[in-house]
Amino acid sequence: MTTPAAAYMKRSHYAAHIGKTPGYVTQLAAQGRVVFTADGRFVDVAKTDALIAATASPDKQPVADRHAAARQAAADLRDADDEVQRHLPPNEPDADGPVLGYDFQLDRAKQQHFVAKKAEVEFLKEAKELCPRGDVVASYADAGAALRAAVRNAHPGLRVHGYRLRRSAARRILPPLRIGVAEDKVFGPVIYLGPSVHAGAGRVVIGLPPLNLNLAHQLVARSRFAEDAPADRRVALEAAASNALVRLSQLLTEVDAVVAIEIDPLSVEPGGVVALETAVRVEKRGRHLGFRRFAIRPYPKELEREVEWQGRQLLLRPIRPEDENTLGDLLTSLAAEDSRMRFFDTMRKLPRQLLARFTQIDYEREMALVAIERDGSGGERSLGEVRVVADPDNVVAEFALVISSSLKGKGLGRLLMASIIDYARSRGIHELRGETLAGNLRMQALARHCGFSVQAAADPGTVDLRLVLREKELAR
Repeated sequence: MTTPAAAYMKRSHYAAHIGKTPGYVTQLAAQGRVVFTADGRFVDVAKTDALIAATASPDKQPVADRHAAARQAAADLRDADDEVQRHLPPNEPDADGPVLGYDFQLDRAKQQHFVAKKAEVEFLKEAKELCPRGDVVASYADAGAALRAAVRNAHPGLRVHGYRLRRSAARRILPPLRIGVAEDKVFGPVIYLGPSVHAGAGRVVIGLPPLNLNLAHQLVARSRFAEDAPADRRVALEAAASNALVRLSQLLTEVDAVVAIEIDPLSVEPGGVVALETAVRVEKRGRHLGFRRFAIRPYPKELEREVEWQGRQLLLRPIRPEDENTLGDLLTSLAAEDSRMRFFDTMRKLPRQLLARFTQIDYEREMALVAIERDGSGGERSLGEVRVVADPDNVVAEFALVISSSLKGKGLGRLLMASIIDYARSRGIHELRGETLAGNLRMQALARHCGFSVQAAADPGTVDLRLVLREKELAR
């Protein structure tokens, strides 16, 4: 028996009466949806209940009711599953034939968790109405009977002893893809992306690992697989495919024994990818090859280091393709005279092809170190850059340096030069060489400080900078 509610209540008691917090009642009062007694101390329960009901939005069901309905829908589906099991053919052992080797055992806990979550999410998002319980039972039972019949037709001597329900591929917006790794005799491992064999012919693109996110995006853009997708989903689809390619590249870098991979079909959705069929070929190798089996050396993350400079925290690291914008900002911010000293000409804006050349380097014979400063939101700004390019024999390397015009004379150039000299020594380079204008006195002073010799060059108006790192080897 339910005790009738009091005619008048305090705010806190009324909040408990309707299953809400006192703060919620305060919000209702601010909206003019609570009727108080004349002295304002108590809530008139009957009038307030009627006012709330009368002013409720007809288009919105209360959240608590929606959650309760979702939980009930999930419970209905679980009950439906139980009834499905009762409708399936009995699991009778066959003394004359082997038990079916396929794994059809029902993982009930996982299946029920998925069905419950799916029901609640779809109900709360109002994506669609849940199908009636009878339809669920019929569809599950029909699917089970069809599967049992197909197995018996293919293998008459076998008997089905159970079923397992698992999550299928996501609903496809686009035809499925095929991605994988193949071994080329000249270039070593290559990564490919194209349409699934189940989807017919189409454009296939190939890239050389290792792939970072920027290179993977370029590969995906070249494939044009998402050009027919809705405009509001195209970016998310391309991002999902790019992430899959990056993970594939990381697998190659970390597991030396992997020779070939094929994932087909691969369903791509805005929230990620679903691989339905995968084949991997591995070979035992006599020695660990690591990045040496790649045509392009992977990003040398081991060269990253945090440094404190002038009271500022900087990250010194190798340049990456995604640094194109920050490097471009640095170079276009240079004063006209500083730009002339670096490029022997005034360049207010570098062509994108040149920026791509500066940022997409072969780490095996080139290195560019950038000084990065991060802001509070995680954005990056390039303060300076130094690079070396070695000859094919790794004997002589040319170097170049650029520093933000606002930071000249504060020691950042010495920090970058010391870092690139250490790197050149570690790579076994014998000599560093550079060239600068005769009027670039700052660069000449920095070179002398770092041990370079400074001599007039053959070209008028320029000087040569040389630093011998391994004198004995050069003498030979």
